[in-house]
Order: sequence, then C-alpha cells, then structure tokens
Amino acid sequence: MAKASPRKDLVAGELLEQAAALFAERGFAATSLQDIADAMGISRPALYYYIKSKEDLLSQLVEGMTEPIAAYVTELRRSDLPAEEKIATFVRSTVTRIAASAARFRLLDRSEPDLPPSVLRKHEQGKRRVLEHLRGMLAEGVQSGEFRPLDERIVAFSILGTINWVAWWYHEGGGSTIDEVADEMVRMIIAGITRTDGRRPEPGLKGAFGLLREDLSHLERLLGF
Repeated sequence: MAKASPRKDLVAGELLEQAAALFAERGFAATSLQDIADAMGISRPALYYYIKSKEDLLSQLVEGMTEPIAAYVTELRRSDLPAEEKIATFVRSTVTRIAASAARFRLLDRSEPDLPPSVLRKHEQGKRRVLEHLRGMLAEGVQSGEFRPLDERIVAFSILGTINWVAWWYHEGGGSTIDEVADEMVRMIIAGITRTDGRRPEPGLKGAFGLLREDLSHLERLLGF
C-alpha cells in the first residue's frame, strides 16, 4: 500500500484542527462539510480526498485524543516510578497534551451525544481506563505511605476535572506558559494528596501501625501520661 504523501498528511492534520474548532464552536450537528471546506479554502468535493464523511472526521478526532491518553496512563502505571512521581508525570503530561489540542478536547466535551455508537464505545472505554489507572496509582501511593489516606475515586475525579478544565481557560500568550501552568498544577495536586506531616511510613500494615504508635505516644505526652 502506498504511503500518504507529506503534503496530504499536512493538509489532513490542518483539516482535523479546523473541524475540531468548528465542531467545538457550533456543535457537530450545526457544522456542515461546506463550513469545513470554506474554513480550509478548498471545495467540498476536495474534502473527500481526505475524509469519507463528517462522522469520519469526528471519529478521527476522538481516536486521536482519548486513546493516546488512555494508552499513556496504562504504561505509566506499569512503570517502576514511585506513586508520587507517577501522579506528577501524569498531570504534567496530560495538561500539556490537552492545552496543545484544546479545541479537540472541547469538542469531545460538547459532542459526546453525536458520536457514532462504535466511536462512543471507544471513547467511554478510554475514559474508564484513565480513571481506573489513576485510581490505581493513588491507591498505590496510599499503600506505600506516600499519600495520606484518601478516597481514590473522589480524588481521581477531582484531578481529572482540574486537568480537563485547562482546555477551557488556558490561552497561549495569556501570561503563563503551559509548562508553568503544568508545574503549578502538579504542585497543587501533590500538596493535596501527600501527608502534611512529611512522614513516610513503611508500606503495609507494619508502617501503618508504626504511625499509629507514634501518634499515640504524642497524645500520651500531651495528656501527661
């Protein structure tokens, strides 16, 4: 099979960006192929050299956003990094990825009801994988003593909500670079899940009982026992 030419790849990439911006602005149903062709500066028949249909465009946009994030967090969880570093790496990478494709991400938020069933299934499966592995990394951190005791589900949803909102408020040239934004978000999230006293117990029950003994000893001193 012949490979796509560099020019075709370039135009196809621009086509996806233009479509994402229009879908996000007007909604999928209210955007026509003619609107996309006009934004590209080409004729509507010329679009069919790059896509099969409007639904095909939407499918490509979903597959290019949700699935890579899901694949990334799956591999990250399997790595040997400490839990705190896994969470920090996930936050930094995902914030950067979303900011770089903000229009596509906003599109996903607005267009889920319009996704073809097969694409919607992939999209929902990808979101579930991200949530599952983020919860798993948080649980690992609690187990290792890196994180304070917490509800992994609530915290995972809170982290994802914070990250996802970047697509709506971040604008390049708005006073902070995306790296600065990502670093600040990492500091905020890590500060919210790590122990405030800085103690790092041994993993498992032994470490938990060790912390409990320390706290009881401190309480006895305060009470004068």
